[in-house]
Amino acid sequence: MLLVGLLSALPGWGWAALLSGVLGALSLWWAWRLARARRQGAQAQEVAQALAASPEPGEGARATGEVAWRSVSEGVRGEVATTEGHSGELLVGLASEVRVCPGCQRTFPAIFERCPYDGQALERGEASAERARGRCSCARCGRRYEAGAAYCPVDGLALSRLPASRGSVNARFRVCRTCGYEAHGEEQTCPEDGHPLVPLESPERAEIAPTVPLMRCRRCGRYGQAGQVRCEVDDTLMMPELNVRLTAFPPTGFGVRRKVCTRCGVQYSGRCEFCSYDGEPLVGMN
Repeated sequence: MLLVGLLSALPGWGWAALLSGVLGALSLWWAWRLARARRQGAQAQEVAQALAASPEPGEGARATGEVAWRSVSEGVRGEVATTEGHSGELLVGLASEVRVCPGCQRTFPAIFERCPYDGQALERGEASAERARGRCSCARCGRRYEAGAAYCPVDGLALSRLPASRGSVNARFRVCRTCGYEAHGEEQTCPEDGHPLVPLESPERAEIAPTVPLMRCRRCGRYGQAGQVRCEVDDTLMMPELNVRLTAFPPTGFGVRRKVCTRCGVQYSGRCEFCSYDGEPLVGMN
């Protein structure tokens, strides 16, 4: 009633001022929504163009990374060009130095410190090549393992540093692409999920390159074990990272943790029989 009384008491010019104020506020609100929609549409179009830049499967993420690479490189190039003298030498140095991610093996210019895909600290090209040469392999079964392993978790034999042309030339393994289960004998299907087991062979037949995709949480970015369903941090459904492929077997094996070392407490998959760090026989987890 009070509001009705105040409105009825307004003179003619008051009504005009109130109406113009309301129309002005509506105009500002509509302009803001229109600008935001245009900005979001431009961002979506840029992402779509980056993802559609390459027809090959899985190349979309790399295309997006290359866009970021070019933008950062151009920004640094512009800053260097504004300095007086030695600009050419600095540009040559930036172009010649390359950093490598030890996790996904992607290469980046020297201005990058961390991998934008998995957050790992980047290594210089020489250091990455030296670390790859230092990987060990089992002379008995031919499996090649990541750095840090001292014993083969399958047969317990001490690992040795062998050239790339030896060790795994004739090795053939069958692994489930979904959960990482490794075949026993002549198994053809995975007993965990029923998917067919595929043979793992690198194109050069020089090192084992499993095609099991890494599992990653889309919310926090944390990587999980092959076959892990939900993130242990925020319980989000894990998704496969199809663009990243391993170049050596993990010391603790693929798949669900089913065994443990009684000496050091490290957990292993069901395929492993020995601890890859101290050589102790593993026991089943209750």
